[in-house]
Amino acid sequence: MLWRSAVPSQVEDPHVWKAEQLGDGRILVAGGYAATLNWFSPEGRFLRSLTTPEWTRPCFFCDFRVMPGGCILLTNWQGHGAGMGALGVQVMLLDAEGELLWHWRQDPARISSLQAVLALDRGRAG
Repeated sequence: MLWRSAVPSQVEDPHVWKAEQLGDGRILVAGGYAATLNWFSPEGRFLRSLTTPEWTRPCFFCDFRVMPGGCILLTNWQGHGAGMGALGVQVMLLDAEGELLWHWRQDPARISSLQAVLALDRGRAG
């Protein structure tokens, strides 16, 4: 184990879902039920946290992709079962500071709940 830290949270069990080391060495962590994105230093020291506006119904932040330029594409899972797609916004794009730039409001009749996102970048070869 290289380091261990806790995600600051108002909920009892934030249930961390994903962690990714960024190009500058910091670690970005999706805080699960804490509905936060959290930055840690390479040594594991907590740096900052953010969530999305209340109208998006932050529920469970799971998957994310850091895009070229530092924007973050994020999924906000709403729960198990049918009809969860009507509860909140499940795909959002945030700038590097956490400002909401874009969101996709899914059709709840077709999509109940998303937990992952994949961004295809046509501008990059490889």
